[in-house]
Amino acid sequence: MKTASLEINSADGISLINIDQDAVSPIVVRASLEVDGVLALEGGFASGLAAAFGKEGNASGGVRLSIEDNCLYLQLSVIARFGSRIPDLAWNLQDHVKKTVEQFVGVAVNKVDVLVVGVREQ
Repeated sequence: MKTASLEINSADGISLINIDQDAVSPIVVRASLEVDGVLALEGGFASGLAAAFGKEGNASGGVRLSIEDNCLYLQLSVIARFGSRIPDLAWNLQDHVKKTVEQFVGVAVNKVDVLVVGVREQ
């Protein structure tokens, strides 16, 4: 279980918030799949290898979360639908995921990097 610590300035001083990637990743995955043109999030070689041997996949596959300047930093690895305009898809994905995570988690999202790791037909 990956956790990251985030310091938030509050009226009564500094509070420490622990953010568990396993708690945030399902929100990111769901928001990502709501964007037109995103077919799946790809966990990479290790995730694919585990699936090939019948092991349970990682629910956060394709999502990396870290803390940078007291804000969340997300990196998404996605499979795009063939025919999608990649720049538009990336922009819409960044915008939708940022707004959704900030709404549900209540923490500012500093960056959402999108890596298109593949293109498939639906």
